[in-house]
Amino acid sequence: MRIVLMGPPSAGKGTQAALLARQLQLPHVSIGDIYRKNISEGTTLGLTVKECLEAEEVIPDEAILGMLAQRLDENDAVRGFLLDGVPRNLDQAFSLEALLGSGGKEVDVVLGVDVPHDEAIKRQVGRRICLTDRSHVFHLDYAPPKRFGICNVCGSSLALRDADSQTTTEQRWHFFETVCRPAMAYYSSKGRLVKISGLGKVQEVTANAISALAYYFDYPRR
Repeated sequence: MRIVLMGPPSAGKGTQAALLARQLQLPHVSIGDIYRKNISEGTTLGLTVKECLEAEEVIPDEAILGMLAQRLDENDAVRGFLLDGVPRNLDQAFSLEALLGSGGKEVDVVLGVDVPHDEAIKRQVGRRICLTDRSHVFHLDYAPPKRFGICNVCGSSLALRDADSQTTTEQRWHFFETVCRPAMAYYSSKGRLVKISGLGKVQEVTANAISALAYYFDYPRR
């Protein structure tokens, strides 16, 4: 089975991708992981990505699809995968179709995880990161620290990242609506889009996703 995960910012796609890949016994193919691997290995495409990131420029679709093609050709992904982070626009969707089509395959289903605009903004702007250890993450509403502005783990100060600011989050939402949403509509027109709500507890969203995917695959509902 070849599944693509899509949805607006702060829908919880990364969390669900990891959980679903584990339950469905599929490799989690994350474009972020692919970037980091190519950069660390110093590949030609990795150097292109690094230069774009450092210059805050858009990574060319050719580089993205080139790295993705290499990853999907690895043994663990030949029979199926859960793809997270690509496609982000119509051109990438068409390129992914062509890439898989060259091997007689296609995207089986796109799982769209949806959340309302206000909830997405709330999830992002409420995040606070420890200034000493960025793995210590809190949320003012959903996982507040015991003392305001202080990390529970090490006692360092917590801060709002620029990437989590109201302005940046609104920009990301606008990008999704204008650039990513048409790609989802394309898959919908092909009858391959199934949407679920990203609201609720993590385990509940995962269960809903498994139930929705059961209509496309012979997989037991839980």
